[in-house]
Amino acid sequence: YQRRVHGIQLMMKEWEIPFCEPASMTFVAGPPKMLPHLVYILTAKEFQDSLPVQFKPYFASKVLVEETMKTKSAWIYTIDNPATLFEKCLFVLIGNEDRLEARSAGSKAISGLMEKGAKSANFWFSESVTESSMTSFLNGVILTNYEFSKKKSGERKVLRDITFVLSEVHMKFLPSLNYHASLYSAAIYSRNYSNEPGSVATPEYMQLLAEKIVKDHPESLTMECIVGKELEAKGLNCLYAVGKGAESPPRLVALYYKGDKSTEAVPYAFVGKGITFDTGGLNLKGTGMIEGMYLDKSGACAVLSAMRVLAEMKAPVNVVGCIVVAENSIDNMSYKPSDVITSLNGLTVVIDNTDAEGRLCLIDGMTYVQRKYKPQCLVDLATLTGACLVALGLDRAGLFFNDEEFANKVEAAGKDVFEKTWKMPSGEEYDDLIKAPHADLSNMGEGTFSGASKAASFLRSVVEKDTKWVHLDIAGPAMSKGAKGPICRGGTGFGAQTIVRLATKYKQS
Repeated sequence: YQRRVHGIQLMMKEWEIPFCEPASMTFVAGPPKMLPHLVYILTAKEFQDSLPVQFKPYFASKVLVEETMKTKSAWIYTIDNPATLFEKCLFVLIGNEDRLEARSAGSKAISGLMEKGAKSANFWFSESVTESSMTSFLNGVILTNYEFSKKKSGERKVLRDITFVLSEVHMKFLPSLNYHASLYSAAIYSRNYSNEPGSVATPEYMQLLAEKIVKDHPESLTMECIVGKELEAKGLNCLYAVGKGAESPPRLVALYYKGDKSTEAVPYAFVGKGITFDTGGLNLKGTGMIEGMYLDKSGACAVLSAMRVLAEMKAPVNVVGCIVVAENSIDNMSYKPSDVITSLNGLTVVIDNTDAEGRLCLIDGMTYVQRKYKPQCLVDLATLTGACLVALGLDRAGLFFNDEEFANKVEAAGKDVFEKTWKMPSGEEYDDLIKAPHADLSNMGEGTFSGASKAASFLRSVVEKDTKWVHLDIAGPAMSKGAKGPICRGGTGFGAQTIVRLATKYKQS
């Protein structure tokens, strides 16, 4: 892809999208083929009572058995023995009752293989391992097997080929395993998109990503894009205001996935905040706060990734994915504190702080999607407030809603993929706090308290009466300062799996 923007040629080669593809996943019937690395997964009870005969000589030592039971893993090695299936074998013990334990075991196994420089491995499951344990283990494998790197060497520690060897008993799980492998890859795609720095991942770049996804799936995806001054002409003044000070113009990009040809109904629409870099605008962020603001596009990246995966898995559901994209930059054209802007909804907004920009973009995007596509359910995803981070920490997203039943579905979908949420209040009691003396709304609201709920109330002001709505404030879990198990450093891809799971688990809202 090549495009000239303001006299600068922007290039996007096929191999640059994305930088770290998920490993090639293969599910085959056993026994495993000969590979340098084998991972054998079994229950602790099996390890003690019915260890396969070919492995018993390696565990003759009572001390080794006790140590393995304690650590839940052990490496064994063979040297120049043609009768064995492996050079190195990692034993992993899991429990069938605990999905989180199985996920952690998968993460630990991949970490061990990466440390030894493995590029491929067989994962061989004992027959007693359940479907739930296998899919949870798979989540740990896929999410841990990730590294975003721009080092000169081009080397990454990740495995390229992963094979799950299935017994005859496990072959019936094959559709579930394929589905979950696709589902979990949404997080990997989202990580790749979000981890690109702001000088590369401009609003134009985000549009190119969307175009590439549509190009790869022309049979099911269509796209529209509104750019720059056209936003203003169509009444999306809030989105335009936020990004008008940047060299790359702001834009709304909407992807429509037509997975159910039998109906024109749209059960779900997802709207993602895509601030490609957030300086804070004229209310400039300070050192210590500004450095990670290339990740302020994480909501949009989750939406793009979800649309890609839904198309790849040919999900039988109609979904709209909309990203509102802008760079909150500083220029003589930048919007200013005290400006009063008329949103697409018609509500006027006074700008009390230019660093509360995400909600401005979202209300125009949410209004546009509701008017054009009339979705039954609407989910917005945004790294919206530091207040939500303070309230819930790094591991949970704030879940704000106007319909309890729909909120429960979103919460359950997140739980299925280990993306935790917590229900938060956004009722009418917060509406007075976002009113302004000479405009309908203030983009900051009154006081320094309840910041996350005030922001959610601001968004709720444009939700139509019959639309079920959830707002996910992902400010905490969308980014991490260090890698830990399935959580990578930088953009974590949080939210992408949840919305794919939601759309495929509850096809009819």
